[in-house]
Amino acid sequence: MKASLYTTRQSLKRLLEYVKPDGKRFWFGLALSSIQDLVMQLVLAFGLLLNFRAMLENRQDLLWMGIALMVGGFVLMGILSYAGDVLYGQAGLRASGRMRKKLVAQLLRLPASWYDACHSGDVLSRTTSDMQAAEQALGWHLLFMVRTLVSGIGGAIAMFVLDARMALVAIVIGLVAMWLNTLFIRPLKRVSDEVQEGMGTVSEHASDLLGAATVIRMYRLADWAAVRFREAIDSLFLRSMCRTRWQTGQRAVGEVAGSMQFFGLLAIGSIGIATGLLTFPVLLGIVQISGSVNNMFRNLGESLSQLQRSLAGADRVLEVLDEKTESLNGKPVPVGKPGSPLVEMNGTVFGYEAGRPVLNGLREQIMPGETVALVGGSGGGKSTVIRLLINLYPVAAGSLRIAGHDIGSWPVGALRERIAYVPQNSFLFTGTIRENIACGRPGASRQEVEAAAGAAQAHDFITGLPQGYDTDVGERGAQLSGGQRQRIAIARAILRNAPILLLDEATASLDSQSEQAVQEALARLMEGRTTLVVAHRLSTVRHADRILVLEDGCIIERGSHEELMTAGGRYAELVRMQFAPG
Repeated sequence: MKASLYTTRQSLKRLLEYVKPDGKRFWFGLALSSIQDLVMQLVLAFGLLLNFRAMLENRQDLLWMGIALMVGGFVLMGILSYAGDVLYGQAGLRASGRMRKKLVAQLLRLPASWYDACHSGDVLSRTTSDMQAAEQALGWHLLFMVRTLVSGIGGAIAMFVLDARMALVAIVIGLVAMWLNTLFIRPLKRVSDEVQEGMGTVSEHASDLLGAATVIRMYRLADWAAVRFREAIDSLFLRSMCRTRWQTGQRAVGEVAGSMQFFGLLAIGSIGIATGLLTFPVLLGIVQISGSVNNMFRNLGESLSQLQRSLAGADRVLEVLDEKTESLNGKPVPVGKPGSPLVEMNGTVFGYEAGRPVLNGLREQIMPGETVALVGGSGGGKSTVIRLLINLYPVAAGSLRIAGHDIGSWPVGALRERIAYVPQNSFLFTGTIRENIACGRPGASRQEVEAAAGAAQAHDFITGLPQGYDTDVGERGAQLSGGQRQRIAIARAILRNAPILLLDEATASLDSQSEQAVQEALARLMEGRTTLVVAHRLSTVRHADRILVLEDGCIIERGSHEELMTAGGRYAELVRMQFAPG
C-alpha cells in the first residue's frame, strides 16, 4: 500500500507542475470548492441545534438566530460554490491545455526509432483517452478527494466542539471503515494500469482496421480482423470487470461502515439522553455533522481509487513526455569545407536491430550538383540511405559526412533545412492546396507559392479546380489524384529551395501519363541541386551522373547507365528484366 500511495503522490506531483502558472487561481479555487460540503453540514447542524433549543426553551431569539444562520450560510455556500468552481475549473483547463500542447510538441520531436517501437494506435490512445484521464485527475477526481478530506476533518472538529465523547465514537467507527478501504488501493491501482493498457491495445486494432480497410476487403480478412478486435475488446472487458468488482467491493464496505456509524451514533446517543449525559439538540447536531465524517471515511478510499485510475492514464502521457527527443538546435552550424564532397559515406554501417545490419560499409562521395541514383532489389538498403541523410537514425559504425562535417556535428534543424524530400507517397495535410505547398517554406508569399506550383507543372490543374488554390485536399489528399498529389509535393520541395534533394521512389506509384508530368516537374526541381534518387523504375535514372547498385547493404556496381549496360552485370540484368516483353 505504501508503494502504491508513493507512486500516486509522485504522479500527482508531476501533474501539478502544469498548474504552476495559474497556481494561485487553482489552489484558491480548490480551497473554495472544497469547503462547500463542510459549510452546508455546519450550517444545517448548528441551525437545527438552535431551532430545537428555541423550541425546547421557548426562546424566539434562538429561532431567529437559527433561521439567519441557515439562510446566510446557504447564500454563502452558493457564492463559494460558483467562485471556487469557476476558478478551479479554469485553472485546470489551462493546465491540461499546457499538457496537451507539450505532448504534441514532444511527439513532433521524438526520434524515428521511438515510433518504430510504438503502434500508431497506442500513440493515439495516449493522446486521447489517456490525456482525458489526466484532465480528470486535475479536475473532479482531485477535487472530490480534497473535498472529502476537508469536509470530514472540519466535521470532526465541529463534533469535538459539541461533544468529544460522541466524536470519538464516530471517528473510531470511521477509522475501521477507512482501514478496510485501504485494502482495495493496491489492487485497484494494478487493474487500473491494466485497463489503460487494454484501451491502448483496442486503439491499436481499431487503427489497423481503418488503415487497412482496402486490404481487408481484397483478402477477405473481415472475419479474421473481427476476431482479433473482438479478442482485444473481450480482454479489455475482463480487465474492466475486474476493476469494477474491486470498486464495487470497496463501495459495499463503505456503505456498511457508514450505516454502522449512523446507527451506532443513534444508539449510543439515545443511551446518553436517557442517562442525562447528552441533550437531544446536541445529538441531532452530531448526527447531522457525522454525515461529513462518515463520507470522509466511506469515500476516501473510493476517491483515492478514482484519482489513481485517472493517474494511470496520466502516467502513460508522462512516459511519452519523459522520452528523449531530437535536439534540433543547440550546436553551431558547420561551415562547408571548399572542395569537399557534399555527401560522403565512409564505411557506413547501420541496422534497425542490433546484429542485423541493413547497410554494410558503404563508401561513396557525391559532389555538389551531381545526380546519383540508388537501384537494386527490395531490402537492399536504398531507402535506409535516405533516412540516414535526413538524420532519422544515427549510423552504427563508419561515418556519414555532409559538406565535409560528420552528420552528428550538424544541428538537426539546420541540416534538414538544407534538404528537400519527395517520398513515394507524399503526405498532404488536411487543408487547402495553398497551405500544403506553403508548408515547404512557412511565410512564403502567394506569388512564391504559385511560382513553385508552376515549376512543378501543377499550376494549370490547380487553377482548373472550382476553388483553385483554396481547394480543400481532403484527408491525406483524397480529393486529388496520385499525380496531382505528387506534383503538389514537388511544388512544396521547389518552394523549400534546398541544395540537397532526396527522391525516394517519387514516381513508383503513378501511371504513365501522371509519371510523365511528374518527371517534367522533377527535372525542373533537380536543376542546380545535388540529387540522390531511389528508383525501381530504371527508366527514370538513365540520365543520372552515376548509378549505384545496392545488394544486401553493399554497393556492388557503380557507373553511368551506358557503362553499367556495357559491363553486363547486375544493373544490366535488372534493366533486361524490367523491359523484357511481357
